[in-house]
Amino acid sequence: VTNRPDKAVTAYERAVAILGPQDSGLQLDLAEALVLTDDPAVQGRAQEIIESALKADPSNGKALWYSAVMAMRAGDTQSARANFEKLLEQNPPPEIRQIVVEQLAGLGVQVPAAQGAGMPATSGGMGAGMGPGMGGTSTAGDAAMASGRTLRIAVSLDPSLASKMKPGTPLFVAARQPGIPGPPLAAVRISSDELPATVVLSDTNSMIEGRNLSSVDDVEVIARVAFGGTAVPAAGDLVGTVTSAKDGPGDVAIVIDRVAP
Repeated sequence: VTNRPDKAVTAYERAVAILGPQDSGLQLDLAEALVLTDDPAVQGRAQEIIESALKADPSNGKALWYSAVMAMRAGDTQSARANFEKLLEQNPPPEIRQIVVEQLAGLGVQVPAAQGAGMPATSGGMGAGMGPGMGGTSTAGDAAMASGRTLRIAVSLDPSLASKMKPGTPLFVAARQPGIPGPPLAAVRISSDELPATVVLSDTNSMIEGRNLSSVDDVEVIARVAFGGTAVPAAGDLVGTVTSAKDGPGDVAIVIDRVAP
């Protein structure tokens, strides 16, 4: 949580020594920490743990994700592509599918559109189609399917940035554990045309088993207007953030009020 993966590695190694190597979930937590250290000397060990997890369970989402990430780091685009495609075969929620699709697009793989993929269902009547400053509101994410810890995030745009907006620009709303890189805990993609909007994120949107909103205390929620059209942050994007505590209110508000450097 304090962004010290080297300390996390030490703690996980002690836990493995106590509980034994048979706990595959704990082993993958150790592998994740090893990957996040960015220390070349330990990446081989992380790879061994991940490969062992995939051998035991070829559909393990966390192992597939980090196997793909490590393959991309190594320039092995074929393996990265294969693992991201296996993640898609698990039919993840539309917003998670979109993140994987964006990763594949970066590898030059165009994935055929799936019904409901990339654009979560919206509601809110006439306001759903209104653009910035029009006074409408929309709701993104399937609130009826929400379960576990749930955040209702009111997203709006600072009027001073209205001139920088472009019609139809993708807008990503993602929840992350503060200071921890890697895939988000939950994410939704909408269009900037829908602002102001209310986005619903819950444990249902989890991308990796065991890594959801309920698994952490504080959550950093980021709203980003992505002019490059991908889930990868870029200079010039419009950004707003807010932190939500686990015991805090479920309704939070984000104002997109700055330009990413």
